[in-house]
Amino acid sequence: MKMYRVRVDGEVDERLVDFCKKLCDKWLLVHHVTTTDNPHYHIYCESTLSQGNFSNKIKSVLGVSGGDYSNKTCDVDRKLEYLSYLFNTKKGNKPRLVSYEGFSPIDVEIYRENATKIAQEFQTRMKDQKKTQYDVAMTALGRMSDGQAHLPEYVYQVVIDVLKESKLMARPNHVRDIMATIMAYSDNRQARTLIKDITLKFFS
Repeated sequence: MKMYRVRVDGEVDERLVDFCKKLCDKWLLVHHVTTTDNPHYHIYCESTLSQGNFSNKIKSVLGVSGGDYSNKTCDVDRKLEYLSYLFNTKKGNKPRLVSYEGFSPIDVEIYRENATKIAQEFQTRMKDQKKTQYDVAMTALGRMSDGQAHLPEYVYQVVIDVLKESKLMARPNHVRDIMATIMAYSDNRQARTLIKDITLKFFS
């Protein structure tokens, strides 16, 4: 059984619930509404399908492509972290439980409570610890799906949000360097290619 963490843009619960019932043996489906992102779903799910086949099913069954979805494997040692992330309230996020299978109601409430604790600890760290540019880049990268990392305007706005929360100056050169790091370190092939081409121009 393979574990995945999925993000899909949309607001139609029935489509996502039906998808999970047909293709997943176990899942936890939560809808997110934030002040900056499109309404979207996050799903922890387990399936017998390979990652490539599962991604193809997401695209064909749900009719999404590119930055409209993301499908990543979920490491065993980060499973609890991701399940709690489903209920995060960062950036004004409003998580709404939609459907689950293979979990107990107590399990779900534990993940929800963990998310609240994580949010509180996050705010404390943001206040007490001055972040480096690398910290800002990794925080921003963690907030976006791979399908969005090649979009400069989107990456810029996420970086600005993190800088503001961290009470750091948005100096143009620093913002540029942080954006370049995000694109170079992301799993998005377009983003890596774009920043590679821009960087190599300095040597031509």
